[in-house]
Amino acid sequence: THMCFDTEPSACYADGQGDTCDELLLPTVGSGTYGGDTTSASYADDYDPAPGACPGTFGLTGIGPDKVYKIVLQDGESVTVTQDSLPPANADLGVYLVVDNDAVAICDTIDNTTCVAGDDGAGGGGIEQASYTNNSGGAETIYIINDGYNGAAGQFSLTIDIQ
Repeated sequence: THMCFDTEPSACYADGQGDTCDELLLPTVGSGTYGGDTTSASYADDYDPAPGACPGTFGLTGIGPDKVYKIVLQDGESVTVTQDSLPPANADLGVYLVVDNDAVAICDTIDNTTCVAGDDGAGGGGIEQASYTNNSGGAETIYIINDGYNGAAGQFSLTIDIQ
């Protein structure tokens, strides 16, 4: 199944696609609102950021299944990501942004050198928001990782605003 809201069909994900950062066919998405669901058995707990790894309101013990979206920010561009957990579960989800600064081991180590923003402060059914500005001097690939607190999984909408 595909979950899309107001996106182009090329940005829709098949069930299980987006489970990890290093998928060769992970589509690059742009500004828009995307639908996601981590309740499928196709999604595993692939990423667990270390405590304090992500700036922002971030207390996530990311041991839930995660889903990844990929964007590219040009130098000087900013992104704001807003994640809204949807009924019926209203799961306690969080979101964090990881910069690809090591093409060989994408997302293998999520720490304070790779995680550039995160939010997990709203609790179950809440809205999470993380922002980042690329001031690197060149283009950066950013992975947006949706994760669950303490094993939580559920449906969500994800709004990506690139400026």
